[in-house]
Amino acid sequence: GAMSRDGRVLYVAAHDQSALNVINLDTLAVVGRVTLPAKPEGLAVGNDNRVLISTIGTGAGNLQNILLIYDPADNSINNTTINPPPPTPPQLPAPVGRPALGLRSKLIATPDGRFIIGVNMPNTTQRSLFVYEVASATVLRSRRVGNLSNVLSVAPDGSKFMAGVTLF
Repeated sequence: GAMSRDGRVLYVAAHDQSALNVINLDTLAVVGRVTLPAKPEGLAVGNDNRVLISTIGTGAGNLQNILLIYDPADNSINNTTINPPPPTPPQLPAPVGRPALGLRSKLIATPDGRFIIGVNMPNTTQRSLFVYEVASATVLRSRRVGNLSNVLSVAPDGSKFMAGVTLF
């Protein structure tokens, strides 16, 4: 789930229903359900109050509909793309003796809501990390990283972030 910037709306991903539930926090009622073209996994709200949604994808190799933008102003869903990442850097050995998280996508907004950091693992061999700019609705940077965790944190000033134990 993710909360609107004004704290009045909660967006909740309904994975198995391929939907986004919109909950009014003043009335504690579901006020809308938006059907999505793919099963959602991660949500974050930008400073423009649009919701970035990462999904498991659809189509050949699950490479379509990976990132969606929900605009509550007109109730629309639009696709955005992750730019092709640069060549894969050397990979670290896989962690041993540690349980894996079930989600393959995770999104986190910077405190000011200008950027959203995301990691998407559509399958066991692809792990993409990206920085999405809310104002332009585009992915500014992306790369593939082996053995990347989907546990994200971002610095208070938004200048750096971590995916697991890796600092970017």
